[in-house]
Amino acid sequence: DLARRQGKKVEKSLTAQWGGYPSKLMLRHNDETVDAHTKKRYHNRAEALIEGMNMPSPEEEQASPKEADAKYESVVRYLLANTRDSSRFGLLFKENTAYGFRRNLYGLKSAGLALLIGCFCFVAYDSRDLLLSGELPGPPAVYLLVAYVVSGVLWLVLVTASSVRDAADEYARQLLTSLEVL
Repeated sequence: DLARRQGKKVEKSLTAQWGGYPSKLMLRHNDETVDAHTKKRYHNRAEALIEGMNMPSPEEEQASPKEADAKYESVVRYLLANTRDSSRFGLLFKENTAYGFRRNLYGLKSAGLALLIGCFCFVAYDSRDLLLSGELPGPPAVYLLVAYVVSGVLWLVLVTASSVRDAADEYARQLLTSLEVL
């Protein structure tokens, strides 16, 4: 629960930076993530599935981007409501899980790094006499210090906004692909 709450917090700032959720962005005519032919199929399928839905043309999208985004968000909400069956939409479920994990881990990044720094400092302080004399502490202290440094580097290198965006994009692609089978 704590990880999810932190993940949801960072999700708000990330989606603000991105201009919205990737699933909505990918439905825009000016977004090139999905090719124009596939996007046209998605738009046509959304109109067929959702009563009263008229997807905007490129000109309508340009003239009224907020109205276009409202329609794209409606399509995404429809998809979310109709793809909850994890046995039928197994790959979508896996991509959603991957996105949620990365988002939540990114939300915990500051706390994780702070905890690692605290643990490193505690072990280093506990081994201060040896370290000040120029000697390395013996096991397990030296193993812990190395593990904290390696873990910190991994948090810094792997747990990034970019990795969250990659997972969000994959989830969005798979969510939109579900239009083809609904």
